[in-house]
Amino acid sequence: MGKAPRWAPSVGAEGDLPAPAPLRLPARAIGANGVVDLGGTSAALVAVTTVNLGLRTPAEQAALVGAYARWLNSLTAPVQIVVSTQPVDLAGHAQRIAEAAHLLPHPALADAAADYAEFLLDLEDERQPLWRTVTIVHTATGARRDTDVLRAAEHTAAALQGMGATTRVLNGPAVAAVLAAAVDPFTLPMPGERALLDAPITGEAS
Repeated sequence: MGKAPRWAPSVGAEGDLPAPAPLRLPARAIGANGVVDLGGTSAALVAVTTVNLGLRTPAEQAALVGAYARWLNSLTAPVQIVVSTQPVDLAGHAQRIAEAAHLLPHPALADAAADYAEFLLDLEDERQPLWRTVTIVHTATGARRDTDVLRAAEHTAAALQGMGATTRVLNGPAVAAVLAAAVDPFTLPMPGERALLDAPITGEAS
């Protein structure tokens, strides 16, 4: 067992708090196609962006609500809609911009990039921005549960995309990244996807 994370409570001398222990998740495996094995139940995740109703006309709002209702009525199994917020890593983005500024073809562009990096750092200090994610989780049981849960996730992605949302059925590495962020919400999210548990990690020899 490695070092406990920063947010883990320390065990007092009185022993009133239990010692941190590894978290045993119900997920047994994550397939390359994104299907999560929950032991007799399979799950698939769909990433969805939000749609701004306030900027639409009353007729457009009614059409969107009707489309959302049709999706809900089409469901044949329970789904979970997870809305979460996480801090935005503006400092890391600013550092990458500052480090690459000297590669720009003109000094004025390099100065503008450096100013933009400073702006991002100031924005993070003053506003501490957050970004919101919406994830829809489908589950299925039975002999064809892997196929059924993927079909349900694809149906949801298509239905909500018709409402103007950007959707994506998450593959295995993307699901691993979502679960990693869910169990450690205080750590800034890493960009990109995560390797699956049984995938070998390789690198170029120096």
